[in-house]
Parts: sequence; structure tokens; C-alpha cells
Amino acid sequence: MKNKFIRLVLLFISTSLLAQVGINTPNPGSTFDLRGSFATPLQSVAANTAGDKNQSVINFTSSGTFTLPAAISGNGNFVGREYQIRNGGLSNTVTVQTSNAETIDNIGSSISSFNVPGGYAITIKNTGATSGKTWMITHMTDTNVNQSNNGQVIYSGNNGDTTKTTIVGNFIFRFSGGSPSAVTPQIAMINTPGTTVNVNVGVNQLYSLDGFEYANNALSFTAANYSTFRDIPASGVSLAPNELNIIHLIDTTNGKYYRVTFYVSGSSAPYTFALIAEKF
Repeated sequence: MKNKFIRLVLLFISTSLLAQVGINTPNPGSTFDLRGSFATPLQSVAANTAGDKNQSVINFTSSGTFTLPAAISGNGNFVGREYQIRNGGLSNTVTVQTSNAETIDNIGSSISSFNVPGGYAITIKNTGATSGKTWMITHMTDTNVNQSNNGQVIYSGNNGDTTKTTIVGNFIFRFSGGSPSAVTPQIAMINTPGTTVNVNVGVNQLYSLDGFEYANNALSFTAANYSTFRDIPASGVSLAPNELNIIHLIDTTNGKYYRVTFYVSGSSAPYTFALIAEKF
């Protein structure tokens, strides 16, 4: 009886140990414990691609659509499967879409497709459901380390200097040439857009003599005009000395918000031109 009990205990212990798998460690601390590097498949594509069981990381080198596989009921259900999808070009248009009538969980709502912004990568995971919300986005990040979230340029002079610029996100900002009372806030894009980029603008203008003014504007950037600088405000364009302009820009195409401050300080030359741009 005692021997049977000992064998039963040993069997229980060995079964518990086998419940955890370790690689490069004799004492795994998790169900799967890997002590070392590992590799997953990396595929670069330049056209429309359908997801399958052999893919893991997909890098789009040009515009295209990634179609998620249709759900499987019962044997073969791939609950937990993940894809990492990267838009490898700022001017690419990369779309992720579901199959059949399936949807993606979008924090309380359902969508059947979405665009991955240029330079971004997303991780999408299968929920195991066979209809409805079969996928969910678990991570999204900007992979372009050269795209700053803020920038500034401050200089002194009699006139605005068009060579003094700051780049934030995919936009470049500057003062136009000319003296205060004629100088204007300007914007252009730095990379050719794969599709029209629409920007809504709201401008707060503060001046000690004229008080407060607010103006709206809408700008569209295409492959034909993206690099052409244009005035940001639609009215009250010029900045007088000691006039503060705080500009709110919403890139509705890529879902980005920018706040840009233009300020000309001083009552006589040389003036101080201050430009501060932020991306949120």
C-alpha cells in the first residue's frame, strides 16, 4: 500500500512538471519558458496578400491589401493566431480586411477593414469566434524613428526665413518670406502621399491691439501638390509683430492631431521668429 502511494505521488509530480515546457532552462517558470532568441517568418510583399498559417510578420514595401483568413469552426479553429502587419512606406496605402462578413473588434464597435498608416505596424489576433468579431487589434506603433513628435525653430531677423523649417510627422512647417505684417504660417508634406491627405485647420490668433480671432480652413495634399508650401490660415493670414498664432491641425486621413505655434516677437527689427510644432 505504501509503495502504491509513493508511486502515485511520483506520478503526480512528474505530471505537474510535464505541464511546463522549458527551452534552455531546466526549471521553467511558465507553461512555455524560452531562455534565448527565437525566430518567426518574415515576408516582404508588394501586392495584395491573403493570410495563412505560414505567415507571421508581413512587411508591405508598396501599397496593398492584407486579407485575414476566414474563421474555422471546430477542428482547425485558430484562436490566438497573430499577424504583425507593417506599412513599410510613408506613401503606401496598406489596408487590412476581413473575409466573408466577419469583423474586427474596434473598442466597442465593429469594422470590416482599416488602413495601417505609413510607417506603422499593427498586431492583430484571432478571437476564436466563428462569426462577428473574429479579430482584434492588440498593438499599434510607429516604426519610423526619424518621425519626431515635436520640433522647433527659433531665430532672429528682419524677415521670415524660408530655409528655417521644422519637420514633425509627415509635415514641414515654416514662416514665409517677408517682414512682419506680411509673413505667414506655411505647411507642406515631406513624402509623396499614396492617397489624398485631408487636413482640417483651426487657427487661434491673439493680438494685443485687435484682440482674438478664430479661423477655419481645409487643406488637401496630393501627389501633385504635396511639396508646395501654402498658407495655413484661410483668413487673417499675415502675422503682425507680437501676434501669437496657435494652429490646430487634424490629419483626418491618418487620424493624427498636430498643434503648431507661430509667434513673431518684438516691436522693431530684428524680430524673433518662433515656431514650435507638436504631434499627438
